[in-house]
Amino acid sequence: QSTWGEHCMERQRVVSSAVTTSGTFPVVYAVSSSLAYQIYVASPVLVLLLLMITESATNTHASFALVVIYPLRYLLIVILYIVMLQFTTPTKIERQDSDFLVQTNFKTYKIPINKIKSIQCLRPWVCDRTSAFRFFVTTPTTFDRYVVILTNNWLLNFSFSLQNVDQFLADQVTTGTQEIEMQ
Repeated sequence: QSTWGEHCMERQRVVSSAVTTSGTFPVVYAVSSSLAYQIYVASPVLVLLLLMITESATNTHASFALVVIYPLRYLLIVILYIVMLQFTTPTKIERQDSDFLVQTNFKTYKIPINKIKSIQCLRPWVCDRTSAFRFFVTTPTTFDRYVVILTNNWLLNFSFSLQNVDQFLADQVTTGTQEIEMQ
């Protein structure tokens, strides 16, 4: 068993030893999604259903407001929550010669390479001072490892999970475009 630090050092050696490949763009990177993230998205709906079932079972003489309007309030909150997650869940990451395209279900963000401050590979629950007090447009969809793209604008930063993080980082190192960090 190796520690996480040794694991990161080994990954950094793999990424650093990548050969330079010019003209390989555009490249589309597959976004990964874990079962834990899907449960995280579905949990408010399950809680709402449980509340509705217990509310209707305990109130045999309940009024129309308790049976219909009260659960509808929660249902609207859950629908809003799911729609907001759909706005921030990335579906495709594409690297082109001069920019990145981060596609969500409703919008495609174009990030010019010269506006990127750094690209980082992070683990959840790790504090990072460079990404503190920044607004992230997208959310990672796994709880393992994810990529963070920090731009010059503190309101427009991106975090996402990929199926092959090492290939993504190797492509960025080989082109020498940005500062790459692994934590």
